[in-house]
Amino acid sequence: MRAVFSVGFSGLMIGGILQNAAGLNRDMLTCILKSRTVADAVVERFQLGQRYRASYREDAVRILQRATRIFTTRDGIIAVTVEDTDPRLAAEIATST
Repeated sequence: MRAVFSVGFSGLMIGGILQNAAGLNRDMLTCILKSRTVADAVVERFQLGQRYRASYREDAVRILQRATRIFTTRDGIIAVTVEDTDPRLAAEIATST
């Protein structure tokens, strides 16, 4: 059984400062959140290489990217959805990005 956790926000924490996404290019923010750099940081922070039993970091990044959906809603809210067998981990990953 897999759990899916979604979070949507109209603001974004960047460098500890809350930025209003309405004043920034949402497409650019979505691209940043989908980036390899962010995925790498999430893999490291949550030790997903071990969790996914990945031999290489690249494998863990690919698994994470397949389990994650990042998009902008019609209302302009950036939404992050993470699917995992552990609902708590899915929630932590979704809210950390």
